[in-house]
Parts: sequence; C-alpha cells; structure tokens
Amino acid sequence: MNQHMNQIVRFIQCTSYEDIPDKAIKNAKQAFTDTLAVSIAALETENADILHEVFLEYYDNGSMLSVIQRGRKDDAAFVWGALTHILDFDDVNFTFQGHPSVALIPIIMVLGKEKNLTGKQMLLAYAVGFEVQARIGEAIGSEQYNLGNHTTSTVGIFGAIAAACNILRFNELQIKHTFGMASSLAAGSRKNFGTKTKPLHVGFLSRNVYWILKLVEKGIDATDDIFNEPIPIDLLTTGQHLNKQPIKKLGETWELETFGVITKKYPCCAYTHRSIDALFNIQADHEIELDKLEKIEAIVHYKVPAVLIYPKASTALEGKFSMQYCLAAALTDSGVNLDTFTDEMINRENVQKVMRKVQMSIDPAQKAGTNPKEQAATIKVYVNGEVYTSTVCYPKGHPVNPFNDEEMFLKFKSCVQYAYPTDRIQAFYNDLMQIEEMDYQVIAEHINEMN
Repeated sequence: MNQHMNQIVRFIQCTSYEDIPDKAIKNAKQAFTDTLAVSIAALETENADILHEVFLEYYDNGSMLSVIQRGRKDDAAFVWGALTHILDFDDVNFTFQGHPSVALIPIIMVLGKEKNLTGKQMLLAYAVGFEVQARIGEAIGSEQYNLGNHTTSTVGIFGAIAAACNILRFNELQIKHTFGMASSLAAGSRKNFGTKTKPLHVGFLSRNVYWILKLVEKGIDATDDIFNEPIPIDLLTTGQHLNKQPIKKLGETWELETFGVITKKYPCCAYTHRSIDALFNIQADHEIELDKLEKIEAIVHYKVPAVLIYPKASTALEGKFSMQYCLAAALTDSGVNLDTFTDEMINRENVQKVMRKVQMSIDPAQKAGTNPKEQAATIKVYVNGEVYTSTVCYPKGHPVNPFNDEEMFLKFKSCVQYAYPTDRIQAFYNDLMQIEEMDYQVIAEHINEMN
C-alpha cells in the first residue's frame, strides 16, 4: 500500500555519492554554479531592495548578505529562496514542470553553513532532491500546472525535503512525516506570474522546509504517506487519481543524467526562448526594417499562451511573461539580457508599436491533447511583402543545444560582476565548478568578498 512513499524513503536513505552517474554530477555542478550566479545578480533588483527594507527592521546592518551570512537560519532560507528566482534567469526542467535548482539549493546552502557540508554532500543532496521532485513532477506536475499551480513550489517543496532529509540522515518515519507536513504547505499560484510575489513562492518554500525539519526533528508528526487513500496528493491537488508509477524510476533512471536542466540564455519565461532564438535566426539572415514590419507571428505549443499572459505588458515583470514584449525587444535591440527588463525599456514607444504587431497562435501539431511538453516554436516575420520563417526545437541552453564552457562562464560573469571583485570572478567560478573538491566554507569565503 505504501510502495511510492517507501520507494522515496529508500532512495533518500540509500543513495550515495558513488551511485550518481558522472554526467549527472557534471549537470549538478553546472546547475549549482548557475543558480548562485543568478542569485547574486538579483541583489541589484527592486525586489531585493524591498526585502532589504523589510529585514532592516530585524538586523542592524540590514544587508541582504548579512542575513545570509549571519542571520537567523529561517530568514537565510527565505532570502536565498527569493534571490534564486527573482530574475527568472534560473534553470528549468519540464519533466518536473518547473525550476528545479531554486527549490533545492537554498535549503542546501543553509544546511551547508549549519553543518559545514563537503561539496560531495551538497551535490548528493542536490541529486537526491532533483530526482525526487522530477519523478513526483512527472506523475502530477503537468496536471497541477494546467490547473494554475506554480509547480516549482507545489512539487519542488518535496524535492527540497528529500535533499534536506538526505543531509540530516533522517530515519524512515521522520522522512515520511516531513513529506506529510510539506503536503500542507505546498503552495503557489500561477496567477502571480509577472508580479513581485512569484519569486517569493520559493522563499516561502525554503523557509517552510527549514521549519518542517526542525519540528519533525523535535517530534511533531504528520501523515506518514501522502500518496495513499484517503486524499492522496494527486487527488488533493488535481482532483484526479493519476499514474504515480514514475516514482518507481528512482535510482534506476536518473533524470539528472538523461536530461538535466535547460540553462537559460535569457532572463525571462522559458516559454519565450524558442521563439526568441527563432527570431534571432531570421535577423541573422535578413535585415528587418522596423518601419516596414507588418507583423510577427509566433506559432507555439498550447501551454505557451496560458503562461505568457501579458500581451500588453507595461512593467518589467509582466514583460518576462509577454511574448509580445520579448520578441519586440529582441527585434528592436538585437538582444535580450538583464538590461532588457526594466520599466523604462518596456515602455519605449517604438517597442510598444512592435508589440502590437506580434500575434500568437497554437501549432496544430502541439494543440491540447498532444505531448504536454513544448516541442518547437515557429516565428514568421512579415515585412515589406516578404515572409521570413524559422523553427527552433532546441533553444540555446537546452541539453541538446548546451552552453559551452566559455558561454557558461560569460553568463556567470555577467551575473556576478556587479557585486564581486572583477579579478576574483574566475576563481569563484572555478571553485564552484569543482565543488566536489571543496566544502561549504569555500563558498562562504567567496560570499564574504562581495560588495
């Protein structure tokens, strides 16, 4: 009766670092490095400034870094969680149906500091958490997402719990109780995409996981099986009894090896990336004069319009979830980067004019009822009586079209250069990319060097 929960418990307790495939370790290191980079870049945002003001009431010097370094551990978990997701520049995995690393790394960092974990311990926890959330996500994530849940938090919380239980070496009943308590706190609405609340989902997730661990450690109990009757987690969150067999893959098929993550090239919703790359392909071959542009058509997977809900975006955060803005900015500026997403940039008159010429339609081959994962995006640019077309199946950063070593470093550098000594960036990057030979203290020393 308890087969799925028991499978998860065995995987958490019995998996060792040596069990992780080499490719999975490589992917985990890259994900760890990329996530810390985008978290540091988020220190320059309005959202971070607001959090800074809040924490000023509780910490004398009040800096965000001081909360991470010397603050209460639950506060550190919240801040780490929020920072990882503020820019929407963090990685994604569509088996999980969300952003895997942001759910895992904040609690690993907090426990890393508390326990001075080795790099191997942190990578093991990441891999265990990644696999658990991938398989739960494979079972229930797509249906949750379709109903409006932010699966990064509603499923990701279970990955974070798995990672933490591995670190803390919880016994069987403690693991089951942490999952049971987490099922009462798994929350996040896609209605908040394009607002300052979206990244806070991850902050709340991380803080809640920290407290769940402490409460269970002291003897607070909960249901010992979130998958069995009555009210299994799939029925509770989707209204359906779903196929939970993917959980049986744990330890046999490694998602972190067979797919891994999509590393983002652009700091906006992943559902824009294929279309942006397709538009850049067209720009590379044809000079597009804006005054002769008739329209841009984006032909996409059925989920895309349901997520990119701001056709008339007027703020930077709305712009991250606007196909119209992302394509208009890409065409106007011949690039999409961290500077693209400001209120001033989005409200330029010439950009707003191009936005009104962008249309989205659903690809008949990717309509509802077909593969729930996005397969391709086609862009058609109509200009001066001509039609230019490009289709992209694998955006830059996808495992089939990955960043090379230089591209990984350049993204890292672009993210940390505002807060970290320029002459130390390469050393910081190198240490993270060989984290299995380090321990948490090495990361802490780099954080201490930040402005």
